Amino acid sequence: MMNNKDPETPELTNEDKMARGSAWMTIGNIGSRLLGVIWVLPWVYWLGDNYLPANALFNMSYNIYALFLMISTAGLPSAIAKQVSYYNSINEYRASQKLFMRAMQLMLGLGAFFFSSYVFCSSSVSKKCWWRS
Repeated sequence: MMNNKDPETPELTNEDKMARGSAWMTIGNIGSRLLGVIWVLPWVYWLGDNYLPANALFNMSYNIYALFLMISTAGLPSAIAKQVSYYNSINEYRASQKLFMRAMQLMLGLGAFFFSSYVFCSSSVSKKCWWRS
C-alpha cells in the first residue's frame, strides 16, 4: 500500500488538532448566529406590527423544540460516528454500513416520535401558556 502523504507536511499534534477543531466550531457558531440575524430582518418585515407577539410565540415553542432535539440526539451521533470509524479502520465495511443504516433507522424513528409528540402536545401547552397570561 502506498503512502500518499507529502513528506514536507508535518504530522499534527493532538493540541494542533484540538485547536483546529475549536476554530471550526467557532466559525460554525459565528456563521449560525449570522444566519439567525439575516433571518430576523425578513421576519420583522413580513410580520410588521405583529412581530413582537409572533416572536414571543416562536420563542416559547423553540424552547420546547430545543429540549426534544437535545433528547433525541443525546450523544448518539457521536457514538455512532466512532463505531463506524472503528469498523472502517479494521476494514469491516459491511459491518460499518449495517451499523450506519440501523442508526439512520433509529434516528428517523426518534425524530418521528419526538416530532409527533411535539405536534400532539403543542395545543395543550399553548392553552396552558395563554391561560397564565
